[in-house]
Amino acid sequence: MLDKFVGSIKGYFYQEFPIDIYIKELPETIKVPSMFFPQPNILHLPFSKQSYQVNYTMNVQLFEKDTPTAMQKAESIAHSIRKNKSSIPLLNNDGTRDERNIVFSTVSCESVEEGIVQIRLEWEWEFNYK
Repeated sequence: MLDKFVGSIKGYFYQEFPIDIYIKELPETIKVPSMFFPQPNILHLPFSKQSYQVNYTMNVQLFEKDTPTAMQKAESIAHSIRKNKSSIPLLNNDGTRDERNIVFSTVSCESVEEGIVQIRLEWEWEFNYK
């Protein structure tokens, strides 16, 4: 399921800004403009007798020539998510649309350093016990 979440987020961001993408690790030399998609942080919580909840936090980094340009692009992506009720379509591993959406509880932007803005995404997903 984690691959579906990360793939859906990457696909959505790339549709908004088709620029170079880095996954999991950054190279020593980073192209500008580009985006970095690290693995999300994961917290498991009991939810009910039949299910548990997993909380995800992902900090996507957007690299640009300067901070104002990076913030403008990051906020444009964040706004496009917010205007869709803070959700994006969940995609299957083959890229086809799943009937569900990822609904974010947090979509925020913050400057990390010159030319780098972080888009923080938080969401929860409920899974049934077997």
